[in-house]
Amino acid sequence: MKTKGIIAGVVIVLIAGLGAGYWLGAKKPVKAPAKTNGGPINYNELLSELTRRVNENPNDWDLHARLGDVYFGTGKFNEAVVHYRKAVELNPGDIDSYNDLGLAYHYTGNTAEGLKYINDGIKKDPNYQRIWLTRGFLSYAIGNRDEAVASWQKTISINPDSQVARAANEYLAELKKAPHDK
Repeated sequence: MKTKGIIAGVVIVLIAGLGAGYWLGAKKPVKAPAKTNGGPINYNELLSELTRRVNENPNDWDLHARLGDVYFGTGKFNEAVVHYRKAVELNPGDIDSYNDLGLAYHYTGNTAEGLKYINDGIKKDPNYQRIWLTRGFLSYAIGNRDEAVASWQKTISINPDSQVARAANEYLAELKKAPHDK
């Protein structure tokens, strides 16, 4: 039961991080989506706008990455995989998309394929902190507790004062409370 709690916590933090990064401008801004009476974002409008822009500019890696973000945020992980893969193909230096692709594959039930992309991203930029956090999450999800711990420790070592490091510290603290499966 505690294992599910750890995984749920990781999922919430990762999705919140993706959403925050997108909306706080980690990627280029897109025309603001329509809101309904000050309510939630109209994802259908955003999806429509980004799809139109991707169709007009099929080689724009950033548009593919942002479209992947919207699909990911709405739980359409297979569609997210398609666009994150295209973003990585068009811009192999986009480590965010390697990270997001790994997570999307995980949520399609293919964690092993997700870990391949996570590890590829780490090879390209071993100091990208968030990808180490994700590696820990995916490793833990497949039952590799030791690799999860090592990945989260690496996350912390890159920048101990960051929000990502705080999340890794929380996962490690929860892991210490959870029974060891071995």
